[in-house]
This record gives sequence, structure tokens and C-alpha cells, in this order.
Amino acid sequence: MIPATYLSRMGLYDVTIGGVNVRARVIDDPKLVDHALTELELTADNPFVGLDLKTCRDALGRRRCALLILCTKTKCLIIQLDRMTKKSQNTRIPCVLGEFLSDKCLCFVSPNGFTKRTSGLSFRENANVVTLTQFCGPSRSPRVFECKRIWAVEVGEYAARVLKNPKLLKCKSLEKLGAEAGVDLNTTALSDSGARAKRPSPEWDSRLFSEEEVVSVMYDAVACYLIVQKLLAS
Repeated sequence: MIPATYLSRMGLYDVTIGGVNVRARVIDDPKLVDHALTELELTADNPFVGLDLKTCRDALGRRRCALLILCTKTKCLIIQLDRMTKKSQNTRIPCVLGEFLSDKCLCFVSPNGFTKRTSGLSFRENANVVTLTQFCGPSRSPRVFECKRIWAVEVGEYAARVLKNPKLLKCKSLEKLGAEAGVDLNTTALSDSGARAKRPSPEWDSRLFSEEEVVSVMYDAVACYLIVQKLLAS
């Protein structure tokens, strides 16, 4: 088994999205979550956090939560939730993650359609927890973490309100939203044009990712953050 300190260093990627250099950290060890979230918070200079979730399907066709992506300024954290819970029958998602997601001082901004895509996440009012049952194995007891509520907004809604343009509410193209906000998202680490079609589409539940695949994983969350950051400055 590779020591956690070395795993932490191995999971670092330096990439460019929208002309911004971003350091991404990929983790599947629950012991690294606390440190990684602290590192993320230290770079935040506004209350917004880019948020995305990637799902995969198991052998029975059930959706599982493969990746949780969080982004602030020049840092991005990619948590391999599915691998984290598979590594041990007794593994639970660290409570600190739930505390971070339910922090009322933060506002998570996600791609348009995020709410619909994550409808499998169920909130239980009485217990104040969010369950990942449908994603992390409904045949077993649900793995839960404390999370009263995620204060989130889809990036299209935020842009539409700031720019007073209702057409942006349902715009699914982050590149178009970026153009409206004044952010050139076509500048990535992969090519001069950075077109989405030229980025690989990895298996979200992969054990390891190449640098190009990490760009694909984090692109939406980082793009959402960059758009909001630009709108805040306008």
C-alpha cells in the first residue's frame, strides 16, 4: 500500500483552463479529504465554489456517484467517491465533506442541468443527511454524511440574473455562457482552440487519469467558477 503522503503528491495535476493555471488534486483516500478541503478554502477570495458531479453505472445499470468536483480560484479538488467507498466495506464519506457542502457562507455554482442530473441524491429532512444510496450501492446500507443543505445555483441562472438575459437560463453551452460573461473558455491545456470535442471522455470511475482526462473531469466546475468570478468583477 502506498503511504497517504505519497499518494497526495501523486494526485497533483497542473493544467490550464480558460487561460487560467489551475492545480487539481485527485484523491480516493478519506484520510486526505480534510487537508484537501482546507487547501481549497485557503485559496477562496469569494463565497463561490464551482461544483460538479460525475456518475457511472454498475453492472446492473444503477447510477453511482463516481466523482465530486470542487473548484475555487486556482485550485480544484476531485474526490473519487465511488472508489473511496469501494476500498472498504466500512468506509464512510468523511463528515468534514458534509460540513463543507452545507456551509451557509458558501454558494456552490454548477453547470446548467446539474439539479436534474443529480436527482438521485435524496435529502432526509428529519436526519439532516444526504444519502448516496442510489450511487453507492443500494443493496447495502446507505453511506451518508452530515449535510443539511447545499446552497447551490446553476451558472445559467446566475448569469441570466446578472446580465438580465433570460435566454441564458437554459443555455447548456458553457462556452456560450463564458462568451456572454467575457470569459474565453476555448483556451485550455489541450490545444490552441481547446474545443470540447477534442477533449477525451474518460470513464469517470477510472482508477487513474491522464492530464488530458483530468481537464475533461474538472472543466465544467472550473468553467462555472470562472464565469461567476468574471461576473462578480463586472
